[in-house]
Amino acid sequence: YRKNGSWFDGFAKLSYHARANLRVMLSGFYSLANTNQGMEYMNTDWLGSYGMENKYAYYDFSGYPEYQTQGQTVKVTHVLNANNFYDLQLSRIYRYQSQSTFPDDPDGWETGIPQYDRLRAVDANGNSIPGGYNNLIGLHSSGYYYRGRDKNTDLTLSGDYTGQLNKSWQLKSGFDLTYYTIDRYQEAKAFAAIEQNIYHPYEGNLYFQNKLEFQGLIMNLGLRYDFYNPNDVIYLNLFDPFDLIAAQQENRAPNPKTKPTSTYGQVSPRIGISHPISEKTVMHFSYGHFFQRASFGDYGEGYDVTGILNTYLTRPLFGDPAPYNLGNRELKPRKTVAYELGIERN
Repeated sequence: YRKNGSWFDGFAKLSYHARANLRVMLSGFYSLANTNQGMEYMNTDWLGSYGMENKYAYYDFSGYPEYQTQGQTVKVTHVLNANNFYDLQLSRIYRYQSQSTFPDDPDGWETGIPQYDRLRAVDANGNSIPGGYNNLIGLHSSGYYYRGRDKNTDLTLSGDYTGQLNKSWQLKSGFDLTYYTIDRYQEAKAFAAIEQNIYHPYEGNLYFQNKLEFQGLIMNLGLRYDFYNPNDVIYLNLFDPFDLIAAQQENRAPNPKTKPTSTYGQVSPRIGISHPISEKTVMHFSYGHFFQRASFGDYGEGYDVTGILNTYLTRPLFGDPAPYNLGNRELKPRKTVAYELGIERN
């Protein structure tokens, strides 16, 4: 459809020394990509299945994609003295992703469906050709199956302190707080399913780390606390979570039973030890607990919709509406305990 896609990447950084011991840094980036797989390479699986049926000689079910990412950061570094300094940083990242009809497509979303040969599906004697009514007119298969738009913003405030307390002891500590705005719209024509919601989850962490250096021994001892909250509601009725079926049967407005989501947290110890045995040999040992939440949810199509925060609802032509995909707000984070013991020798 287009000879080439369009790409742009830019980055800018400005650093200002307000005083000898105080620096302010401003930075930003912008990235744009409007392209699809058919412009960069041909997917042989789809070619084998659909050949040249498609309107644009490539499978157009998913439509025309657009991507944009931008971010801004303000960072302040303050050197207190020769042994102590701290950083404070505020950053914003914005991601936009959409998938819709191709530009100037006369069929559009509603009418972008295949047209079949209803007139010529007969033989020379005027008899119907078996299966002939399924012949497509032109280079068009099934039109657009999906469309959607994601506008996600991450706001993060972070700080880090580093202090060399004496010759053998270095202390580091810091924190991160992130607040998300996930503005999601998805629609799947094939499944008559739609999601249109705005979510505001948040997460953060706090850590302390000590580095102790002695003759023949280096130790890193740390403690970290991670937490997050989907900042949404949990639907209590597993069989009719949105109260749609009961409301329709009782001829009233839906009133689903819910409760607020909980905050999940974990305290994670971290230990690292390095012991030089000789000039050519060193032994090291590490132990730590790690915390990982599941994805809040991202742009998806049809079956590929996953995450803690998803509220994808089917609205069939006949029958009652029902959730097509509902994220598990109570999904607990993953905890990993890792050990490592090694010897290095030159």
